[in-house]
Amino acid sequence: MKTNIPQNINNTAHEQAQEWFIKLQAEPDNQPLLDQFKQWLEQEKEHEALYLETCLLWQDMGTATEKVVSSAKEDATKTQGSHCKLETPKHVPKWFSKQRVLSALSVTTLVALVVALLPPHLWYSPDYFTTVGEQQTIRLADGSTLHLNSQSAVNVNYSDSFRSIELLYGEAFFEVAKSKTQPFRVSSQGVIATAVGTAFNVRQLEHEVQTTLTEGKLKVDFPRHNQEKIASLTLEAGQGVSFSKDTGSLSLTKNHELYLPDWKRHLLRLDDVPLSDVVALLNRHYSQKLVLLDIDRRAEKITGVIPLGDLDLTLKMLNKSLHLEANTLFHRLVLLR
Repeated sequence: MKTNIPQNINNTAHEQAQEWFIKLQAEPDNQPLLDQFKQWLEQEKEHEALYLETCLLWQDMGTATEKVVSSAKEDATKTQGSHCKLETPKHVPKWFSKQRVLSALSVTTLVALVVALLPPHLWYSPDYFTTVGEQQTIRLADGSTLHLNSQSAVNVNYSDSFRSIELLYGEAFFEVAKSKTQPFRVSSQGVIATAVGTAFNVRQLEHEVQTTLTEGKLKVDFPRHNQEKIASLTLEAGQGVSFSKDTGSLSLTKNHELYLPDWKRHLLRLDDVPLSDVVALLNRHYSQKLVLLDIDRRAEKITGVIPLGDLDLTLKMLNKSLHLEANTLFHRLVLLR
């Protein structure tokens, strides 16, 4: 049986793994495709490691890792000689491992991992976006300036009566051109910030939306869980507010006295942020993927400032302050435990 993935010198094993990733994401229940995938895995010993690397590089493996470990204990298969063989389409041969790293994975588990693993902008088709480690400054049609932090995306919708921007994911800083006839609105997960002329920052996390005002005044509306009321408040310069998407609660912060947000000065400021969100924020800035293996520590709250641009220094700080041990895999994946 021939596979649908071209096997030529111009198509490297890395590229083949990425193409398999895309195909299986689109058709995870296609048994003939899984059979072809099994055949490709058996062709070279490196294929399984390359495919797994492709999966792991894009996934928030917090919960998934726990499932993989459980599956590995149940589905580990024995190897024969120097070549690994798959006994059934549901099993993957032993793959390269380091100390305390998984010894085997099932194809079923691998297929489950491909859900939501591609770069997020492929799903949203945003007007503007940045990739991991990239930042952009965009001059909008009305003279306002949009600053996009790493791995962030927005849609822009302007009319004669309003200026509307949706933060799809990530973080952005807005310097708003004054216009009494065109309110400037930024929406993020149901939170709506409205300004006439001001400067403010919006950060989207897994369970929170954080809004910080650095100049002027800003009205912020929040959805309530009962859907009967919409809470609102007005921020003064230097204030910030966090909205919990889980509980609907609000938390006010002060003392943001500088005009530019911390990320524009290459700093990551954390105010009582869950460790899982800290890892997610760091993953927006580094090509190496950080994975928090200890599920019980995901909700642990962190406060402090981390300098951006030096991953080695960051890992040392996490080790010293939080006793997190870092193990690097494939030179691209950093396991935190």
